[in-house]
Amino acid sequence: MIQVQARSGRHPDTVLVAVIAGTVVLLILGLVLYLNWGSPVETPDRLEMSWTVTPVWDDKASDPPRPGSEARDLALYIDLSKPVGGFLPPASQKEKLSAFRSVVQLVQDHLLSSAGTVNSQFRWFGVAEDVTALTGAPRLERGLFTGQETRLDRALVKLTRSLTEGEVRAAALISDLNASDGVTGALGAVGAMAGLMSSPRVRSGDLHAGLLAIRSSYWGVHSWRCPATGDLGCWFSERAHAYRRLTHVAQVPFYVLIVGRGRQTVEEFGARMCKGAQSLGLKPQWELLSAASLPKTVTSKCLLRDPAAGPNNPQQLALTREASGRWQCVQGDAVELSCDLPPDTPLASPAIAASWRAPGTRPRIVEEAAGLPAHARVVVTLDCDRLRNEPPQGELTLRVEGAPAQTASGPWDSWTSATDETEENLSRTPQLAYFINGSRLRPGRLVVVSSPLLRMTP
Repeated sequence: MIQVQARSGRHPDTVLVAVIAGTVVLLILGLVLYLNWGSPVETPDRLEMSWTVTPVWDDKASDPPRPGSEARDLALYIDLSKPVGGFLPPASQKEKLSAFRSVVQLVQDHLLSSAGTVNSQFRWFGVAEDVTALTGAPRLERGLFTGQETRLDRALVKLTRSLTEGEVRAAALISDLNASDGVTGALGAVGAMAGLMSSPRVRSGDLHAGLLAIRSSYWGVHSWRCPATGDLGCWFSERAHAYRRLTHVAQVPFYVLIVGRGRQTVEEFGARMCKGAQSLGLKPQWELLSAASLPKTVTSKCLLRDPAAGPNNPQQLALTREASGRWQCVQGDAVELSCDLPPDTPLASPAIAASWRAPGTRPRIVEEAAGLPAHARVVVTLDCDRLRNEPPQGELTLRVEGAPAQTASGPWDSWTSATDETEENLSRTPQLAYFINGSRLRPGRLVVVSSPLLRMTP
C-alpha cells in the first residue's frame, strides 16, 4: 500500500514533463508553419533583373590633366555669320518674338545657375571667319551678324582647350551648325567635335557634352545678291553655295552645344533649357552626347517558358522557387530563360557567357528581327534533366560583350537632311546625322553584366 502511494506521488511530474515537451514541439512546428505561410513553392514565369553596362577603351589614354586651380568663369560662343541674323525679325516686325534672342538669354541664365558660382563671369566670343573675343554680352541685332564664314572647327578647338586646361568651368556654343570648311552643313564641325569627345577628360567622365536643338521663325537675310522684297529675305544654301529667296517665314533649327564638368551639371542645364524652351512654345530636342563615359544600370525583365509548349500555353512547370529564394528542377523538362538586353545599348557581333559552366546551361543571343540589334535578347536554355542531378554552384549571371553598334541618328532623324537647296529642306540641317554620330562617345567595347538570376538548391 505504501509503494502504491509513492508511485502515485511521482506520476503527476512525469505527465507534466511530457505535456511541456509536447507543447514546445507544437510551438516550434507552429513557428515554422507561420514563417513559411504565404510563401509556398512556386513556378514563376518572369523575373525582375538589371544590367550593368560598363565602357572599355581599347587604347589606354593618359590620365586627364587636372587644372592647378578651380576655374570660375563661363564661356559663350555665338555664331556671327550673316545667315544666323535671319533668326531675328526685320525692322518692320520688331514686335515679333525672336526665339533665338530668348534662347540666348536662357543659355546665360541656366549656364550660370547650373555650372557657375557667385563669382562667375561670362567670357563672350564671336565665331565667323575666326574666333574673336567680345567685350561683354553682344546686343543681338541684325547688324551684328556679318560673317561670311563659320569656322566652328576653330571655335571647338578653343573651347576644348579652355576646358581641359581649366580656364573655364563650362562653355556653350550657339549656332545653326552650318560650318565652313569646304563641306556641306554640319560636316565641317565633325573632326573638331570628335577630338573633344575622344579626349581623356571626356572618357573619364570628368567633362560631359550635350546638344540642344530648337526650331525658330526665320525671316531670311538681305544682301546685294538677294535684295529685299518686303519683310522676307533669303536663305543661304550650303549645297548650292548661293542665296535662295524665301516665300514664307520658315521654321529653321539652331543648336546649343554645352560642355561642362560633371554629368549632373550638363544634364541639369539640358533639363532647364528644355523646360524654358517649352515655356516659350518651342519643341526642343536634347541628348547627352557623352552618356557612354560612365557605367550605368538598366532595369529589365526575364521570362521563363517551356520551349516545347505551344504559344497558347508556355507556362513552365519544371523549375520552382522556394520561399528562401532557392531554385530547384522538379521535372526533367527544358526551360528557356529569356532576358531583354538594354534597348539603348546595341552591340555589334556580341559574345555571351554564363557563370554556370554546367552542360545543362546553353546561352545564346536572339534578335527579334534581322538587322535590329536594339531588340536583342539573351536566351538561356536550362536542361533540368541534367541540372537536377548536378545543380551548379553559385548564382547564374550573364555577361555580354561587344563593340557599340553604329546606329542611325535616332531621334535626330527629323532634324537632318542631305541638302538645303529647297525651301522644304529648311526645317532640317544638312548632314546633321554625321555630326551626331561623330559626336556621340563610342567606347571600344561595352561589357554588359546581369544581376544574379538563379541559385540552385544542391
